[in-house]
Amino acid sequence: MKREATWSLALILAGLALFVWHSTSLGVCIQDDAFISLRYAQNLASGEGLVYNPGEHVEGFTNFAWTVLSALPFLLGVDPLAFLRWAGILSGLLALLAAAATARELSPEAPLAPGLAVVMGASLSTLATESAMGLETMLFAALATGGIALYLRERRRGAFSPFPSLLLAGAALTRPEGVLLAGMAAMAEFHRGCLDKALLLRTAVFVAPVSALFAFRIAYYHDLVPNTFHAKVGGGLSMLARGAAYSLHWSLIVLPLLLLAAWGAYRGFRAGDRGDGRWLLLAVPLVFTAYVSYVGGDYKPTYRFFALPTLFALGLAASGLCALARSWRRLHALQLVALALVCSAGLWWLGSPARDFAEWRRQQLPIHLSAGRWLRDNLPQGSWLAAGNAGVLPYESGLPTIDMFGLCDRTIGTRELPLGGGLPGHEKGDGAYVLDRKPALILFQFARFSAAPLSREEIGHLGMSLSEREIWADPRFATSYRLRSERMPGFTFNFFERKRDPR
Repeated sequence: MKREATWSLALILAGLALFVWHSTSLGVCIQDDAFISLRYAQNLASGEGLVYNPGEHVEGFTNFAWTVLSALPFLLGVDPLAFLRWAGILSGLLALLAAAATARELSPEAPLAPGLAVVMGASLSTLATESAMGLETMLFAALATGGIALYLRERRRGAFSPFPSLLLAGAALTRPEGVLLAGMAAMAEFHRGCLDKALLLRTAVFVAPVSALFAFRIAYYHDLVPNTFHAKVGGGLSMLARGAAYSLHWSLIVLPLLLLAAWGAYRGFRAGDRGDGRWLLLAVPLVFTAYVSYVGGDYKPTYRFFALPTLFALGLAASGLCALARSWRRLHALQLVALALVCSAGLWWLGSPARDFAEWRRQQLPIHLSAGRWLRDNLPQGSWLAAGNAGVLPYESGLPTIDMFGLCDRTIGTRELPLGGGLPGHEKGDGAYVLDRKPALILFQFARFSAAPLSREEIGHLGMSLSEREIWADPRFATSYRLRSERMPGFTFNFFERKRDPR
């Protein structure tokens, strides 16, 4: 046992080091949505409030705790992009340790299980890319998995503390799905018949901060849910089908892990070990699949909505490998590690779409930053932009912006439209509303950057969002806006500039 514990510690340290390399090797690939949070955080730090545009109280984010945390670099005078990148990687490391803790609770008799969980997790490009791309995904997953692991530990030992509830509350403040997870843990307690003072205290510890967030949301944003919910959710069967396809694609990306996790759950149930929370770790992916299908999934091949189920699967898979060693008594620790490494190699190979997406983002980011700085330096302060991607360009330019996808705009976000047939989060729009606001510049998503200047005819043949199609068809656009192209180092920046009103 002592030898296996030493092996496990070595595997954990090696796995954490591998994960740092895995994440940093992707380069600076901060995704556009992270800049939306940065814009809110920058306004918060400067005293404008938790707003996208000063004076407009719209909750265009679903990561409250992460957005507030993102105000720190502005207050401390450090590079915000470096802060986001390393905060994400640190969150990824904590998430792997939480998966290791889960494996330990599932197989307390197998000291090698935590090390196996970390090594397999370090090979997952979906987790590494989400850690490197500047969003809250891995912080949420770390808090939620840590909370459940601590809950299982206390349940196994018959102990009690408020810390599981605090971690789950932190998860709920970071992502709305945290409420769903805490509800499932509470149902587990109800199922056990544990209706005592300890459960009430745990509930109070969770409910207090989460209720405070809801009260703040209602008072400050005048809504029960983030505006992003209105902009993304509500497409009926077509949205369910898209979300189900997204869930299926994730399951194929991590198929070796899911097979081992299923084996670990089966061996645990067969051994009569039904009270250790395995059913909870199995129920979470199923419930999350239903939830993700309801909200329509996501378009990024990093599968961020499934980071938490992935961590639970790591714990179950490590338990499954250890169960395999117990079944095959000739299977020694080195051979078990070899099996985990084979699984890791398969997971690495299957994760190439996530790495390709990160590489594409790494190449695009300097272009977006350069264009944003040009806008900041060449447009009068206070000039309004209208853009579909509401992250890098609005943040870097510092200009007030109409988000043409509606994530940060209440009018567009709450417009009743059928959803589910397009790109998640990119389906809503309102061209007439955008033109009514007379922005100084309108940026068409696929026409913004090109090798050479584009003509109106060429832009007319490019793909367009709903706002862009409606703007293009509106007679006011042709009479009020002219196409302008600015040559930048390595690319051309194309946009539509409002003509000066005749005097």
